[in-house]
Amino acid sequence: MLRLVDHALLEECLVGVQPEDAASPIIGYAMDGFPIYGPRGCLDAACSEVVTFKSGWQQTGDPSTYAWDNHAYVGGDAPELLDACNGRVGPDGTYRYHVTETFPYIIGCYAGTPLAGATGTGAPEGDPAQGTGGPGGAPASCTSDADCGAACPADAMGCTCDDGPMGQICVPACEDTSDCPTGLTCMPNGICVPGR
Repeated sequence: MLRLVDHALLEECLVGVQPEDAASPIIGYAMDGFPIYGPRGCLDAACSEVVTFKSGWQQTGDPSTYAWDNHAYVGGDAPELLDACNGRVGPDGTYRYHVTETFPYIIGCYAGTPLAGATGTGAPEGDPAQGTGGPGGAPASCTSDADCGAACPADAMGCTCDDGPMGQICVPACEDTSDCPTGLTCMPNGICVPGR
């Protein structure tokens, strides 16, 4: 039987050793464009409290036959419990997934609209043709700047269509970091990305 390695070891292999009291960095992107972070994250904008996030799924049967039939999402009110997709809206108001030690480990479903051809159980929201993304700030897909309209946060300088990790998406435009929404950094190509 294939077993996942300890999440700390996995994170160490992907991004190097991280301090235990630091939030995990982005380790990848899901097919719906949302970032996937390691297991730790901030509960507030000042990052004064870092927690290790936990899956809200519980085992209900023998997962060796088919894991999805033998787990149920229970959730709860604890701030470190993730939603059914194994994600949450962060302190900056944007959605992100987190890896966890237990099922579903990385992603339980798509919170946003997956790239055409991707499979999953996420419930797509928004209308890319109208410039609206999915829940919690999912980037809207686009083919030109005209598709983006008001798809970016209100505090962005503007909104542009750019190549994302899974296709073209609407992203905030900038000339310098002060033009970007909180938590984003202006890159030399004039788009805002998560802080590095």
